[in-house]
Amino acid sequence: MSDFEIRYDRRVSDDLLAHFRPKGVAASLTRMVTKRALYPLDLQFRRSPKSGAEHATLYTGLTAVLNLHRTKDGLKLSGHQTWTGKGHGFDQDWRKTAPVDTWRERWHDVELYLERVIPVATKNHGVTEGAVQAAVSSGTSRKRVMLDREVVPHFRDKKTKERMLRDCRRPILDVLHRHDFGPGKVPTNFGAECDLLALEASGEVLAIEVKPLAGGGVPWVAAQATMYARVLQTWIDEDGHALAREVLGDTLRQRRELGLCPKTDVTLPGRLSVRPVVALQRGATQKLKDRMLAVRDALNAADLGVPDVRVYEVSITGDLKELAG
Repeated sequence: MSDFEIRYDRRVSDDLLAHFRPKGVAASLTRMVTKRALYPLDLQFRRSPKSGAEHATLYTGLTAVLNLHRTKDGLKLSGHQTWTGKGHGFDQDWRKTAPVDTWRERWHDVELYLERVIPVATKNHGVTEGAVQAAVSSGTSRKRVMLDREVVPHFRDKKTKERMLRDCRRPILDVLHRHDFGPGKVPTNFGAECDLLALEASGEVLAIEVKPLAGGGVPWVAAQATMYARVLQTWIDEDGHALAREVLGDTLRQRRELGLCPKTDVTLPGRLSVRPVVALQRGATQKLKDRMLAVRDALNAADLGVPDVRVYEVSITGDLKELAG
């Protein structure tokens, strides 16, 4: 039995990070992301607080083109089946653990695979939501730093997860059903995978819902962001603010070390709060925005245990403009 009910902790070992430092076998992945070039690339680190298994993922838009897993005997690679199947140069032997020295000999071929697959994956998965998410991530400033993406805490077990998500969801749905927001069915479910996790310089945690116009459902995005914030606030309250500060602070430090985020000054307070944030692609009609803001205002008027929802429009260059409405 795990010693926690809910936990978010993606800090990885120094052994894994070493592979992405300048002399590491996977240092070229870090360079690809920090240079950014023409593609919406992102490098994120993952660790299971249950098993301790850890890996790094290279994203193009929303799709994982490469995962590097550290095992007790070395490293192995994987990725989304669309790209690691046939046709792009991914060697199926790479799925087997091999010593680091073997990977040094192979790494030129790994880079060739990425040269082939990244342009294709960008075309297929780097537009719409992928492009908007990349724009939001690239908009990091000294006021705000993007820390993680596709954020889902681990739960003790399935029963615990269902209970906690139900408890987070219920008051949101109660608010939505008490009001008339116009045509369309009120959503009955909200997922727990937060698009982006960010830190303000003030130490406030941001749970960000990224919303492209092509995806539909614009009126309800504030409710989805609120769900993310309530789930993450549950983790902080259940697991302890001291541990949460340690997790977030160490995650920021690890990303800074590799140059994956700027040296933003962040002071984490004694008690952490998670603010729901919407990053909406520019160009929505005023009618859609009015409905979205009406939902936001109804949620903000209720006592949902998190700060008020903020809604921003995001430009292609990553600039965020708050909609006061």
